[in-house]
Amino acid sequence: MSSSITKTKEKRFFSKTFDQLSQLEKIIRLIREDTILDVQLTLLVKLEKSYRADIQDAAERIEKLYSYWKILLGPKTNFGVFNNQELGDVFIAGPLTELFLHDVDGKKLAELSEGPYGILRGLGIDGTMATNQVKELNEGNYLFLVKGNRFDIDGLEDVLRELDKVG
Repeated sequence: MSSSITKTKEKRFFSKTFDQLSQLEKIIRLIREDTILDVQLTLLVKLEKSYRADIQDAAERIEKLYSYWKILLGPKTNFGVFNNQELGDVFIAGPLTELFLHDVDGKKLAELSEGPYGILRGLGIDGTMATNQVKELNEGNYLFLVKGNRFDIDGLEDVLRELDKVG
């Protein structure tokens, strides 16, 4: 009789909000240029109230968002939009899109009352941090989620701390 134990790398999540698109773009470019980091990037951003005003205009805006984020995140990036009662319309891009848009009795998981908060908690994000980040998302900030192994997430946190010092 033979057996084997397969060790898998522990996956962790890192989350941060950005109030400026330029800050987020800079971080994403740094991560994508680093061939050593093995991480998955997801972002969420609240859409303006005018997003739904004109269906044709809304479709064009969403198509522009898809094109923009495909350039930044890569051509195989998943996209979607959900409407949460507290947040309004939220655009999501990245591998966690399917989780946020998962159907629960005819409704997207993120559209449920505590949907975004519950998803963040389920990913292992601290309750206070999740509450603050959902609040900041509601205020128009970008919510950035990164999935990776402990080594990559620790390295990413170090890089972000250094960037914060520089400004």
